[in-house]
Amino acid sequence: MKLEESTSVERSKASATSIARSNPCQFSSLVKNIHAIDISSKMIAISKEKAALGHIENVNFEQSDIFDKKYSSESYDVILAFNMLHTVPSPQDVAQRINAMLNPNGLFISVTPCLRQKMSLLVNLQIQLVRVLCKIELISIPIRSITSSEVDDLLIANGFQVVASEEIYKGASSYFVVAKKLQAK
Repeated sequence: MKLEESTSVERSKASATSIARSNPCQFSSLVKNIHAIDISSKMIAISKEKAALGHIENVNFEQSDIFDKKYSSESYDVILAFNMLHTVPSPQDVAQRINAMLNPNGLFISVTPCLRQKMSLLVNLQIQLVRVLCKIELISIPIRSITSSEVDDLLIANGFQVVASEEIYKGASSYFVVAKKLQAK
């Protein structure tokens, strides 16, 4: 996401709960353009439909991942990643790649389910079902149990400074975090 002005970032950070429930289209009025990617063609189709219904034209959707070579270093002001860090094979590699893609002082904004923290019985049962489906290979994306402090540690170890965070509980704990790319020394 390329920002027109820094006040857009402040407005984006204003409400962690609304950001946690958002999709890229909700930020379209705050920025010049958004490049939204997902590995799932179904998620891209759903997002394109939402954009069309909202008459949103400044969002470009693409089925891809951040390791695609076409995404150059230091080319984004802000990168948003929702409900992703607990599902990737190597969160370390993802954090390093996000850092590389961000402009100096760029922001990484994320919401991550923290599955080793508080959750309702229903959510716990759903997570256990997903884990069983992963083990019998009906679902190919493993679910990792992570805590908010582990998210902070991951970001700090990969050249970020946490500038805002909030624990969100809606049946399960999620962690909203805004992290700023540190300047290389």
